[in-house]
Amino acid sequence: MSLGYHLISTVYKLHIRPAFVVNLYAYMRNRLGFWDAETTTLYTRIVSQKSGYMGLYYGIEYLWKVNGLDKLLEYLIDRNFDYLAACKRAEVYALLASIYFDKDQETSKMFYQKSSQIDGEIPNNYLQLRSYSEKETAECKKILSRIHPLMKNMSSIITRLSDVSVVGNSDCETSKKQGEMIDSSSVVIRFNRYSTEDRYAEDYGTKCNIWVVNPAILAELSEVDSTANVLILSSTLIYGLRTDMWKALPSYMDRYEIFYFEESLYQKLVARLKAPPSAGILLLSAIYDVKGSLNHLQTFGFSHSVAHYFDRKKSRFSRHNWVGEQSILEEYLA
Repeated sequence: MSLGYHLISTVYKLHIRPAFVVNLYAYMRNRLGFWDAETTTLYTRIVSQKSGYMGLYYGIEYLWKVNGLDKLLEYLIDRNFDYLAACKRAEVYALLASIYFDKDQETSKMFYQKSSQIDGEIPNNYLQLRSYSEKETAECKKILSRIHPLMKNMSSIITRLSDVSVVGNSDCETSKKQGEMIDSSSVVIRFNRYSTEDRYAEDYGTKCNIWVVNPAILAELSEVDSTANVLILSSTLIYGLRTDMWKALPSYMDRYEIFYFEESLYQKLVARLKAPPSAGILLLSAIYDVKGSLNHLQTFGFSHSVAHYFDRKKSRFSRHNWVGEQSILEEYLA
């Protein structure tokens, strides 16, 4: 039996919450690779028996957001299709409609209609499902028309990337006084909740032309302190954005050109890292894939340190494989 099977079995026997089982399984599957058909069968049994439809729903939603509709997720959905289809829960139907949107429009629309009959608001949590609703179609199309896949549009951005500083949020540049060098670049790229407060300027600079940001952060911000004119959403599942995320987007559309990362790039990095890639390695990989090198870039604030320079008490998100990302970066820069 696999190590994954033994770990999940132990958690199950100790009566630990099913939500923990879901996250443990996802961690093993994405970070450690400890999964097989046997482990998957046990996982499915646990989340269905211990927490019913919603346990399975949260597990499938998590895996979809982390890794897209891969073979493992197809296996889980196919194995439990009749069970899920009979659940009569609007959020379950909406999730299945969204997952099937690009694969099977007929099935997707069927689940959308089922979800709408139970609760008409829930399907609209998924941006693309709004295209099934006549009253929502115009707004949905307007949003989608202003958000573009990054790699397909890289040629229009590439001319701006001749002299670039890419500034990560690791604290590894503290006390190195690189701020002036960073700001002398024609283009500076920053990530998420970066800070340009005076106390960090000497080491990290203040300039920002391209902002790569998690959509969840946009939804949380009451005001934006950024001089950037290009915004790249660090999300491949642009159509799966929560309601609060896509509702925040129109307020940014007049100020920024908005892009998002394609699924193929994300999946390639997940396969190598065994973990979801960070926004930083997604961006550097996108540039590397188009230009073939990063010789025109200067990188700052990238290391396997787990602390942000602007909040050294708080660790960076641990689900990323920082050591593996550092190895990839070193390859790109070699």
